Amino acid sequence: YNTYQAGTSRYYGDRAAIMVSYQLPFVIFFSGRNNFLQWVSRWKYNRFVTFHKWLGRIVFIEILIHGCAMASQTYAIQRWSRFTDSWYRDGITGAVCLAIIVILSVPYVRRYSYELFLVIHFCLAVILIASAWRHSQESANQDFYWACAAIWSFERALRIARIVLHGGIKNAEIELFPR
Repeated sequence: YNTYQAGTSRYYGDRAAIMVSYQLPFVIFFSGRNNFLQWVSRWKYNRFVTFHKWLGRIVFIEILIHGCAMASQTYAIQRWSRFTDSWYRDGITGAVCLAIIVILSVPYVRRYSYELFLVIHFCLAVILIASAWRHSQESANQDFYWACAAIWSFERALRIARIVLHGGIKNAEIELFPR
């Protein structure tokens, strides 16, 4: 690279992106309620959710580093045509989705509107994985996003199988007994 800023930004940005690619499958893996490691390790679901939350926060910080470094490199080499490229827009889309996921994951939102949180979390995670996959088509990290989709699909299939094996969806009548 012609300038120190362009080279350093590229190196830090690429390393942050590689770390995100390695860690995102683990974020998906620790999110599932039907995780087979819970059966093997006998750990409670809360421990897995704690791993999911903290890995998600770390991935968010790495995405911020990647985005800022790549914006710095774009400025240093003055290649403004990147903003019109689809891979650049896909990266921005994924970063914005992850930012919204992190912002809406505060305990207040989860506690008072869990169903809304869950639907938005699910939809934004799908968009995040799809846009990250399209963003990384030129690199060798694309397989990690296929792994995310495979882990998530397997977890959903296990969840549906457990519902069917345990009698399907049942309607329960709940009654509040005063003390």
